[in-house]
Amino acid sequence: MKTPKILKVAGEAEICFFKSDINYTILHLKNGKTYVSGYTLKVFEEIYKDGFIKANRSDLINVKFIKDLSYSNNTCILQLSNGHFVHVSRRRIQNLKKNYPSLF
Repeated sequence: MKTPKILKVAGEAEICFFKSDINYTILHLKNGKTYVSGYTLKVFEEIYKDGFIKANRSDLINVKFIKDLSYSNNTCILQLSNGHFVHVSRRRIQNLKKNYPSLF
């Protein structure tokens, strides 16, 4: 598989999260900049298997940028260090608890 050229713009330590938008992916960096890639989120999910979690169908989060987690009534919301809030889907909460118990 070809590596997307957009990854040369920023390293893994710079990427806060990926957000899918139909057949495009938006990279959100820690400095607030965003870049649009023509690759789907699935491509980035395969490249970054470790250190990133898929919170829902459209968000791939870098674990290093999770600032806080609020969990109540089977609803889980992640607050990222850049101020964004990401909702974790109901089916992915158990996987998050198993792989990252320190967040809870």
